[in-house]
Order: sequence, then structure tokens, then C-alpha cells
Amino acid sequence: MTRSDLVAWVRTRLDEIAAPVQTPSVNDSTIERELDAAYLRMVRDLRPPLVYFFAENLDNAFVGWTASNAQYKAVPVPHLVVPLPSAVVRFLRGKLNTWNRYVDVAESPISNTYKALANPFATATEDSPAIAVVPHSGGLAVEMYPANASDTVEELLIVRSRAAETTPDAFTDLLVWYAVAQVAAVMRQGDIAQYARQQALEWQLNARFGVRQELMAQPEER
Repeated sequence: MTRSDLVAWVRTRLDEIAAPVQTPSVNDSTIERELDAAYLRMVRDLRPPLVYFFAENLDNAFVGWTASNAQYKAVPVPHLVVPLPSAVVRFLRGKLNTWNRYVDVAESPISNTYKALANPFATATEDSPAIAVVPHSGGLAVEMYPANASDTVEELLIVRSRAAETTPDAFTDLLVWYAVAQVAAVMRQGDIAQYARQQALEWQLNARFGVRQELMAQPEER
């Protein structure tokens, strides 16, 4: 769907929700700006499995290996470092080829778990690996614990910031609800914004249920 189509859809939905005298008077440039803001909010809010429709795998990204932790260099903690593209807005899941499980929660540099990775008696293992998203060369990077120099990234799923018109068709209706909420909030139409947020939430709940039902209906792989 084109950007102009999305703008028209948002405007139409605003007209449908509000009485004519209450419809916010808003120009196209404001709607366009809020569409991109709505996209970011949407991909940050979406939960698995729906968010995986927006995921990108960085398994072929540049990888550096280091034997020391960036903040606790006195204690060697071998790990892989994967610099992230500047447009990344969300980490989803990661795994090295030597790990026995995926990691879907990334630690921050200030978390106790991250600090514990520098403790030789509390380091991550292949059965209990850890991932952290940390500052790196003016941007961000993923640190993957533990790792050897020969390890490779089996999967590293992230979500990038993209233009609203790149939204998959199946999610366009949800994007428009998010955009209506954004525009209404800007125009101080709280009731409309709240209604749109509720519609977006119900859309996600129904979609997640539908995806689960579809997966349950699929035959098991033998």
C-alpha cells in the first residue's frame, strides 16, 4: 500500500469514529509523520509470533570474537560481538551454533545479570547462554555468551525501523489503528485515541489466537 493510500485510510477511519463536528482537523503531513511513529510503536508492542513477520535474521552479519568483557576486562569472558545496524529498534532472539537453546531476552549493560557474566563462578554456559545489547562504536552491538573463536551465529533476529508503507498487507489494518491513535493524541482527542488503542489491542489478541489455531491445525513434522 502506498503512503498516500495509508494517509487516506487514516483520515477515513477518523471520520468514521468521530461525529463530523468532532473529527480532528489535521493535514496530510501530520498524518504521514504519525504513520512512521505508529509503525515504531507497533513493532515494539507486537508479541511473538506476530512480531516475527517483521523480523530480519543477521546470521550473516560481521562477527568479532573477544576473550574479555567490555566493562570487566580483568576477568576474561569469551563471547561474540555482533555490531547492529543503526536502524535496529528491537532484539527478538539469538543463538550460536554451539548453544543448546535460544535466548529471547537481552540484558542491558547495567543489569545484574550482565555484571555477573564477568564473574568466573557465574558465567553463561551452552545450556544457559546469555545475550546483551550494549553500546558499541557509536551504535549498538549484541554480545553473545559464551563463545569460542570458531563459533558462528545460527540465528539473530532483530526488527528495524522502516517506513510505514513497508508494512506487510496483513498488518495494514493494525498500523492504521495505531496511526489513528497517534493522530488523535496529537490533536488532543483523547476519547478517539483511547478507542483506537483498544481496537489495536483487540486486533492483536484476535490475530495471535488465529495464528495459534493455524499452527495447531498443521500436521506434525516427522
